[in-house]
Amino acid sequence: MASAWYIVLTTYHGARGVEPRFLDVARSFGASRAAVFWKVLLPALYPYLITGARIGLVHAIRAMVVAEMYVIVGYGGLVHKTGLNTSTAPLLGLLITLMVVSMGANTGLYVAGRRLAPWYERVGRRA
Repeated sequence: MASAWYIVLTTYHGARGVEPRFLDVARSFGASRAAVFWKVLLPALYPYLITGARIGLVHAIRAMVVAEMYVIVGYGGLVHKTGLNTSTAPLLGLLITLMVVSMGANTGLYVAGRRLAPWYERVGRRA
């Protein structure tokens, strides 16, 4: 739930930015509404979906760790218990591990976005 709004809002703003001439060309060639969605709109929204997923992933990981800290289970519970000790080295190690996992997941989504859609990189440069 922590990431749903990031994905929805990013996709919504991406849909508003789709050039109307692309939709008009598809309609002028007799494309149905479903064909316009699958062939024009979805490929245009793909970069925004990946961007929303990348932003949402970071917030989902943060929400997961914070929720686990409240109930003292999982990784968040481990961070909470380690934070109660006077030694800060284990806590720093846990936080660095969390940062590396988050950056790895974010990079994985970026690479998947570039591999699945070659036009993904061009949208970022246009903005």
